[in-house]
Amino acid sequence: MRAKIIQYNSNEGTGLAAAEGRQIDFTIRQWRGEIAPSVNRVVEIEFDNETGAVASITPITEEALLKEKAAELKAKLGGVGEMLGGASALFAGGGDSAVAQTPWQRAGIPMLAAYAVFFFCTLLFDFATFKSFGMSASLGTMWGLGESLTRFVPGASGSTPKVFLILAWASVAAPMFARHRLAPLAAILPLLVVLGMVFHIGSAISELSRAASDMAGALGGAFGRNMARDIEREAATTYSLQFGFYACLLASAFTAFCGVRKLIKI
Repeated sequence: MRAKIIQYNSNEGTGLAAAEGRQIDFTIRQWRGEIAPSVNRVVEIEFDNETGAVASITPITEEALLKEKAAELKAKLGGVGEMLGGASALFAGGGDSAVAQTPWQRAGIPMLAAYAVFFFCTLLFDFATFKSFGMSASLGTMWGLGESLTRFVPGASGSTPKVFLILAWASVAAPMFARHRLAPLAAILPLLVVLGMVFHIGSAISELSRAASDMAGALGGAFGRNMARDIEREAATTYSLQFGFYACLLASAFTAFCGVRKLIKI
């Protein structure tokens, strides 16, 4: 019979346990534990089949009680518990057994969601605006940035940005399918590409401004010097970053965070 000690006198070596609406007396001679009885201790009581008196009283360990409660909870939850466990593993993006995981579980829902946001932002929202002497024009989305930039900056590369952007999109495959422990670091690539795009715009426009300033300076005289000075001053505000940049930056920063977190297992 399972019971709980409700009273114990260590001086006399006698105690009282409660179970099933009754109280049962016991003595220290019937105790089968390695430590002394204590109040609220859960015990197992065995009775003598002939006399009905207490034959032994054995303490139940905390570990055994926890296992029993876990088993009861699992039985109550049934299929719901299994479903919750599977969902938890999916959102965590991993478990102890890599073999049993799907590619979606290895990457994790948060990382995949960030990649999806990054992908759509590169196609839907303006990345930057080109401004010059009071006039402005959109450079388009991150995907079309290369072609747009060549219209304003002769000699700027139109295809290179697309190549790196495609690599950034494809980097999601590394944490999904690659088994190498460093594979999650591929999630940093989108962030590097976003920052690289900003550097690409700045470098291309700086080259254009430098060439225009040199041409103005070659005219000589006060007019040429003033024009060169105006061009250099205008170069400082030749472009402005738009919503597409900030959206791509936040999404790519989150993919990078997810990749680093998976690597160091925060």
